Amino acid sequence: MKIKPHLNRILLCFFILSILLSLNILLYERSNFDYSNSSQIKSTVNEEKKIPQASADISFNNIPWLENADFSSQTIDPWFNTTQGDSGDVEASFSSEQADYLVLGEEEIKTVSNVFQTPSDWVEFNKTGFENNPNNGYNVGTYGVYCSHHWSDPTANQIPHIYWRYNVSMGFDMSDYEIISASIEATMNASVDKNVDVPGDTLATYSDGPAGVNRGLNQRTSYDYIHFTVEVSDMDVSEDNTFLIAENRTRFLGRYDGLPPPGYLDLEKIIEPKNETDIRFFLNRVLEADTVGHDNFTLILGISTFSADNTDPNYDFDYFNDVRIKSVNLTFTYRKIIDKFTSLSWSQQGGMINYTSVQVTDAKLNFEHKIDKNWTEATSFLAENSELRFLINGFPSNNYPTIKLSTLKDTFQEAITGDYDVTNLIPLNESITLSIQVHLADDFILDQPINISIDNVKFTISYIVFNQTVSVIVISGGGGSSGKTNVIEEPLINLILAIAAIA
Repeated sequence: MKIKPHLNRILLCFFILSILLSLNILLYERSNFDYSNSSQIKSTVNEEKKIPQASADISFNNIPWLENADFSSQTIDPWFNTTQGDSGDVEASFSSEQADYLVLGEEEIKTVSNVFQTPSDWVEFNKTGFENNPNNGYNVGTYGVYCSHHWSDPTANQIPHIYWRYNVSMGFDMSDYEIISASIEATMNASVDKNVDVPGDTLATYSDGPAGVNRGLNQRTSYDYIHFTVEVSDMDVSEDNTFLIAENRTRFLGRYDGLPPPGYLDLEKIIEPKNETDIRFFLNRVLEADTVGHDNFTLILGISTFSADNTDPNYDFDYFNDVRIKSVNLTFTYRKIIDKFTSLSWSQQGGMINYTSVQVTDAKLNFEHKIDKNWTEATSFLAENSELRFLINGFPSNNYPTIKLSTLKDTFQEAITGDYDVTNLIPLNESITLSIQVHLADDFILDQPINISIDNVKFTISYIVFNQTVSVIVISGGGGSSGKTNVIEEPLINLILAIAAIA
């Protein structure tokens, strides 16, 4: 009988089985240890933002998900900022252990003055399409723009005119600004002969004048006058974009009869400005018309004389000896336009929860905020819909109202009493990014910067990882309830079955 080989195989199986059972006891004890202590395990995301792998169900409780949450590091990293909408309306910065959102309000004054210091900056041009310039000369100098005209009946040049143009440059794009106030102050000066006929005169010519004889006045009702104009226009001086902002038409300049010598033959006064609202509108319009940069427009000065016919032909002489615009001062104030739907965010990309089977049990968020000016007063009640809000992976919470900027204080306050519950916003298998955003939901103008700040951002996540890699089989020993219960991992079972097959 060949009993010995068979016996050897049986002994070998028992030997291997005893070793495996010993190993299994160790595994069982380790499993019990892990299970009994799993509720005590706490972990943080490591520098590589990887979640530690577990071999049994493990709870991770209140894990801080952000770095540099109090902005105390020398740099802002790993926080970063992004802007949507008009990037010229907002600016991100950080200082004094806080992250800042700057809304870029601004108010400035533009003054166009001393415009005759460089006479060559002025260019004489023909605005009307046909030439009929003053016949006794015209020019520009440090004293202003000047012309002189002598008319005698029956010559045709009764309405000569002359214009000068001057380029005004803002030096930056004005499409982001609105002109809120404007004024024009220009001074005219003129000297005329007593033959210039105005209401109240009785003679058209005088014996000591060119006619050598007194002639009665049979003047047309318009009489003689000078027309001074100040206009603004686009760079092409197009008719549709040329606007009158000041003008004056003399009425009594030239009056001699009935007045003591020398009569009313000299004049200096302000050219009458148009309504301020109109001037503001015209300035905004001509800057908008500059499609290249919205920063240039044309200032135009004009002088025109008018000689009305006397009904007695060939006996009318009108001498406009010295006519000038001697000073111009255009001043306007503009404020920054803040565009609707502009947003600025401070964000941080945290780690991901990338287990096969996991449940997020809790996620909490809170932060502190403040503002350096009263939002409602600074925006003149025009931006009450603008807000501070948070997003996780681009999604806002629908469970909580946003924070209106009008409610912010000038000292740090918590965003909410307690915490925001954001459990339903936490994604799996992708990086978790928190964004805290200032969202400007209104169009308005702003005359000064406003700074909104955040600090002490608290963002914690709790989750349970369910073990999917270990299969447990309960093997009961003989003796019913008195038998020993073992925990065996699936690879051990396969090995035992293989040994049984050999046996």
